[in-house]
Amino acid sequence: MTDPIDQIRRLDPVDRSAVQISPELAARSLQPPPRRPRNAQVGAAVLLAASLAVVVVFVLSTGGEVSPGERAYAAVTGSGVFHWRTETTNAPGKRQVQEGWASGKTTHVLQYNIVDGRQHLTTDTRTVNDQQVSWAAVSGAFTTGKRPPVGLSPIPAGDPAEIFRKAYTDGRYERTGAAAFRIAFPPDFIATYTADPATGRPLRIAVELSNPGIAPPGAGRTIVDITQYERLDATPENVARLDLLPHGKQDQTADVSRSFAALRRTGRISADEQQQLKPLLRGLREAELPTLDPRAVKTISPGVWLIPDVGKICIASALGGQTVAAGCGPREQAVRTGVVLSGEKTLIAVPDDVNAVEITTAAGETKRVPVHGNLAIAPQDAQTPRLIRRDG
Repeated sequence: MTDPIDQIRRLDPVDRSAVQISPELAARSLQPPPRRPRNAQVGAAVLLAASLAVVVVFVLSTGGEVSPGERAYAAVTGSGVFHWRTETTNAPGKRQVQEGWASGKTTHVLQYNIVDGRQHLTTDTRTVNDQQVSWAAVSGAFTTGKRPPVGLSPIPAGDPAEIFRKAYTDGRYERTGAAAFRIAFPPDFIATYTADPATGRPLRIAVELSNPGIAPPGAGRTIVDITQYERLDATPENVARLDLLPHGKQDQTADVSRSFAALRRTGRISADEQQQLKPLLRGLREAELPTLDPRAVKTISPGVWLIPDVGKICIASALGGQTVAAGCGPREQAVRTGVVLSGEKTLIAVPDDVNAVEITTAAGETKRVPVHGNLAIAPQDAQTPRLIRRDG
């Protein structure tokens, strides 16, 4: 049977040098219990909770100095809000910066590309439990779906300490230096996670191919420098960092339903559709459509929906599985050029006075796509849509 003291030590490793106790208390702590002799010398720290008068004793054995692995694990676990900044460089020299915050099962990550020495936001992603909502700068669209499983990739999509936490709890790491840990990601990659030997704070993740001979020298090598990693108090200001940024909020004074007949229909979408759209609507309400009323969502084709808010409108579509994507724009843009969502097909939400959309394919061909119920469905490679109105 595992000794309870050893269990406590694994759950809450404490650096013995950081424990301050009085000689009297130390003497009492060193007295063995009746008929329960222990060969190991013990030390104890007593924390008095004013309201509960609870005594917590942390015990370390004589030969049990806190290991580098324990210290590195303790530095990246616990309560509060974790905040980090990383800079990622791969073999071709492409650089990306990430800033993120995590608390419990909620994570918020901002991803930037470095162009001419300046940061350009590319994605803004919020994950709660296993559900993820992401905004992309290239399209201005939100997507939602299941979070990718943790531990499959050595390149952190969120908290850079996450790969070490999982490797530590799974017992699948190998110490290779003072505070360096080798983590295998079969069949292709090996990551070396390096922490500060004194504090356990994460410093770097170096990723290399398991078999370097299969690629040119240097290919497959990625360096993630963890330039900042800190634990913040869970103040309202710090907790607010877990929310998506407010992307492109526009004029919110016009009634969008007057331009889209589908939005003037009575009735609600089905219960199954409501459940399918729930994660996306939550993400849109937090960032893009702050006054969104889910009862206003309308189906315009199987698996395609119009989502209105004051002065704005989105078109959403199921992409397969649990993933739903949305493209949004202000009412003025929607009336003038439509709202586009690209996927396996190009979906274009258009106002009532449009009966066709002219598009150009990647091959340079011009095609006219009919409109049915405020929706035109064009080929995937459709470009530069032009609305054809009934009045010419």
